[in-house]
Amino acid sequence: LLFRHKRWEDAIGIFDKLVNDAVPMDRFKYTSVISACVKSKDSYLVNVKAHNLFRDMQQARIRPGVVEYGAIIHACAKEKNLQRALLLFEQMQDEHLEPDVPIYTSLVKACAHSGDWEKAMLLFAEMEHSCAMDQKKEPPKTLAYNALITTLTNCRQRHKARQTFEKMVDQGVIPDRVTYDRLIQGYEISGEWEVVLSIMEMMKNDAHNARVLPKATTYHRAISACQKQGAWERALMFYKEMNESELKP
Repeated sequence: LLFRHKRWEDAIGIFDKLVNDAVPMDRFKYTSVISACVKSKDSYLVNVKAHNLFRDMQQARIRPGVVEYGAIIHACAKEKNLQRALLLFEQMQDEHLEPDVPIYTSLVKACAHSGDWEKAMLLFAEMEHSCAMDQKKEPPKTLAYNALITTLTNCRQRHKARQTFEKMVDQGVIPDRVTYDRLIQGYEISGEWEVVLSIMEMMKNDAHNARVLPKATTYHRAISACQKQGAWERALMFYKEMNESELKP
């Protein structure tokens, strides 16, 4: 019930009480509380508690599986610790556990914080190969592509981000607002307002999909790109569109 209502801290408190009362712990209890720590917004629970519980689980001779490794690698991504995430990734492979798409996605996100876009692309390619070799695995979806596009954008690799977007569309994966916003962010930095305009047009053409309707932040990035190149008329047009869309500046 606590997990259903996202009361992570309360759930962790109950787990700690069970441990203090010497109640035997099993895989389900450890998995549940580690996941609760990772989902929490408390940095201590994500950065320290989750890892301590993962270690306790191993010391209790309960072998972590893909789910447990996925949770702790996601914690590493949240704490922006690529090195630790990769060590855990290697450890699970040494134990002959096959990483799934969410694990690869977490690793790619961790690369964004470390600025290692080349490693992100290698991991994404490895994920694609893994999915192609095992038909039971679902191929990368929007979240995975967004993670790579975000990493490339953060690392000033806007053209590679655009290529990834085009590949995403070719694969039949549906972009969402995050996808478009990250692309625009990349070209905003360089002031390439013409490209920003083309991406905005793609968003409008996909307007039947409510997930891609531009927000005020989308227009802010577009206006910023225009300002960098002195394209004031285009900037004013974006500003007018934003107002007509009843979005607050």
